[in-house]
Parts: sequence; structure tokens; C-alpha cells
Amino acid sequence: MNRIYLIALCVLIASPSFASDTQFASDFEPLGQGRVLKQPIFKVDGIPVLRYIPKGKAPYWYEDQSRDRVDHVTGKQIDGNWIGPRVTPSILGSTHSAGTKELYESYQQNNLTQQQYTNKLLTEALTVFDEDGIGCHYLVHTDGTIYSLLPEAYRAYWAGESFWPSIDNKFGEGPLYWCNDVNSHSLSVMIVNGAFDREDKTIQHFDLPEPQVNSLLALSRHLAHRYPNIESKNVVRYSDVKRGVVEGFEGKQIPGPNFPMEEIRKLFKGEDSSAEK
Repeated sequence: MNRIYLIALCVLIASPSFASDTQFASDFEPLGQGRVLKQPIFKVDGIPVLRYIPKGKAPYWYEDQSRDRVDHVTGKQIDGNWIGPRVTPSILGSTHSAGTKELYESYQQNNLTQQQYTNKLLTEALTVFDEDGIGCHYLVHTDGTIYSLLPEAYRAYWAGESFWPSIDNKFGEGPLYWCNDVNSHSLSVMIVNGAFDREDKTIQHFDLPEPQVNSLLALSRHLAHRYPNIESKNVVRYSDVKRGVVEGFEGKQIPGPNFPMEEIRKLFKGEDSSAEK
């Protein structure tokens, strides 16, 4: 009888509804417009992964938006940049947070150090996630800090209207796999790097600091182990899934030429992989 009561108590403590937006304020620290849970949710190769909570949201905010808003007959997205459950992922996608031309010019004119600039890029990426719901499952800062924006079980809106031919088109209409297909079938990682001129579409990339690369590889090893069905050929860049669908992506590499794409691909199973088959 005592054992039964103990189990019930553990379930109560672990329940997401038990932690409200105002409880345990000392467990969080501010970041951007939102806040971060100080205690890591898990670690990869000893590197802590910190949960980010958007502005004005409760710690388990995503559960309130977990209704599936895809028409399973047509596969079309019903509305908006929704957060919902996703299927078992077959793709690992990558992109970057790129600031405005004005912010980059301020950096070039020595009004900002590179660290100040990249911190602003981090804040900008989180603001976009807070306000528009656009973001990835994980965000890796230049100092190697890994933030979890969404649990892996939920769909991140990172690819927009996009296409990747290795996804089985279950809905059978037209040559494109619409945005809800790529997003719903993928895990996604964003790095803080780069400057984007929205007028002429040019992008200035920085070298990736060693702590950021180390965290990227550690996180990728973790995901390769958890999701052995993701093949190396389906480890893709943002520009890969946009090319041929949206104008302006031909010849571009997003998240950039310095992103360790081949090293990451080798961690996943495939013809050119070092992972066990």
C-alpha cells in the first residue's frame, strides 16, 4: 500500500500542470524577452541543454497548443505557424540566426564587439520564436550553450514552404511536399551566426567558434543515437529544402560554408557514414 501511494506522489510532482508560470521563480533566469530554466533538462557529452520558455508562457506552454492542425486527407496545413505533435523524424535540418544589415554595420563600425553582436543575434532569434513561432528544436550559441526551444516530440516551424525528395509523399498531390511535411518530419537545429541583408539577400558568415562546433557535434551524436532512422542523406541545410521552391536560394549555403555539415552527416547512418549500420 505504501508503495502505491509513493508512486502516485511521484506522478503528481512530475506533472506539467503542477508548475505554473509564477511558481519557482528562482529556478529561472531572464533571456531575451523570455527566460531559461537554470537546471539542465539533460546533457550531451557533458554539455548542459537548457530549456527556453517564451515571453508570457507557462513552462509547459506547448502542451496547450498540441492539437494536430493538419488535414490528414490532403496533408495541407490548416492555418498559421502552429505548434503540434510531429511524426517520427526522418530529417535533421539546420539553419542559422542572421541579424539585420543595420546591426551588422554597427558591428563593422566597431560599435559592437563580436560577442555583443552575436548576443544580439541570439536575442533576435528568440524574439522571432516568441512573436512568430518560427524557430528550431535546438539553438546553439557561439559560446557553446545549447537551448531547447521545443521538445523533440513537437513540430517546429523552421523550413517554411519547402521540399525534400526523400520524404514519402503520402498525400499524392503535386511534386511538392508542402511546409507541414518537411516540418512535421524533421528535427531542427539553429546556430547563432551571420548577417542577412533583406534587400539584396546577401549573407555574411562568421567562422564558427570551437565551443559552438563542439556543442553541435555533441548534440548531433545525441540525436543520431536517439533517432537511428535518420539517414545521413537526410541531414540537410535550410537552403537545401528551399532551393527550387522559393526564389533566391540558388547557390546559397544556409547555415553557411563554415557549418560542419559533413562531420555531422558522418554521425548518421548512410553510405558515407561512420555510424554503425
